[in-house]
Amino acid sequence: MKLALILCAFAFAISGCQSTSPQTNAAATQYVDLTQASSQEMANYWVLKHREEPRYPVEMAKNFEAGCVKLLLAINADGKVDYVKLLQSYPQDVFDFASAEAVGKWRWTAASSNPQHQPVLTIVDLSFKTSGSRNLKQWQQQCGTAS
Repeated sequence: MKLALILCAFAFAISGCQSTSPQTNAAATQYVDLTQASSQEMANYWVLKHREEPRYPVEMAKNFEAGCVKLLLAINADGKVDYVKLLQSYPQDVFDFASAEAVGKWRWTAASSNPQHQPVLTIVDLSFKTSGSRNLKQWQQQCGTAS
């Protein structure tokens, strides 16, 4: 009984410490919406300085399967990705994780026309295709990309 009371008090103390720690909230940040903007408009705010390519899932590569992913990114004032939201993928649930993981490591530098480092929302389209992809016709229909 005494041990249970000590554990409860310890858990209460830890939860109290966690609730008082400062947290950054992506939802509270004011983003410029560039989701409908051209790449040139995006370049007026942020320039990509580090890009990691997503890993092609081994099974999909072995099967010569192509795909694509459309992601919404929230880029913060430090040029890092605050938030990633999957908007569309083909085939579903295949390239999603690798894509989100890769773009989470991307870094941007503020353009000279963005001295305040204004955070933005933007859309990123990623394509996955091997030479000889078997589902090329479906890929073109779903991803809207010409070969």
